Amino acid sequence: MANNALLEKLLAGNTVLGFANMYPASGIIEGAAKDFDFAWIDSQHGEHDYRTVLAACQACSGVDVAALVRVPGQEPALLGMYADLAPLGMMIPMVNTAEEAQCVVDALYFPPRGSRSFGGRRIIDLYGRDMPTEFHMIVIAQIETLKAVENTDAIINTDGIDMLFFGPDDMRICMGLPMNTPVLENDQLRDAAQRMWWRRGGSNHTMRRARPASSPAPSRSTRSTRSFSSKPAIRQSSFPGTSPVCAQWRPNHSRM
Repeated sequence: MANNALLEKLLAGNTVLGFANMYPASGIIEGAAKDFDFAWIDSQHGEHDYRTVLAACQACSGVDVAALVRVPGQEPALLGMYADLAPLGMMIPMVNTAEEAQCVVDALYFPPRGSRSFGGRRIIDLYGRDMPTEFHMIVIAQIETLKAVENTDAIINTDGIDMLFFGPDDMRICMGLPMNTPVLENDQLRDAAQRMWWRRGGSNHTMRRARPASSPAPSRSTRSTRSFSSKPAIRQSSFPGTSPVCAQWRPNHSRM
């Protein structure tokens, strides 16, 4: 299997810390993201387009940081186009049902498992023509609505979905809550997030901090960070102006 450093860290049980990049300037990644595990390149709510996501992925390669791309939607052609840029992970917004999750999987996997078309220039240049069977990209479904919360188990059990990401802002809107309502201090939000962790298949999922409370905060010039863990986690960021983020990780099956 082709090397995916982000995946390897998760499989080893590590928490990974990321840098959120909203602006189409690859120099930001080169200058500020090099001490992080991944750069979250946001083409949904950020100012990125296809060309600037490509430049950001290339910048990540240059500083040895994993590229994690959030795409603007679920359209199959869109998913395939961004997957061909060879990010180590992709975040798919507003996945509300198992049926939607299956459509995402179908668009991101090659036959016979899915219907993704082969031929992306960058990913072949980096990983070769055997890439369909060798390269494992992390697939993340975003849980952002009350409907998605109800379908959490079905979504994460969709073969090919690796991780769930809890989107607190859209959830606040769905619940009619003020936008600055803290996730950990509101019963509705906290309960919705915790739905991502309760027992599945006999495995008792627990919460943990991304860094011991006694550890000093890392010195990094950013106000926006995200963390993912190989165990479910809610993490309150040490950086001003950032939100608690949680994710549930599950090792995927074979990519075919």
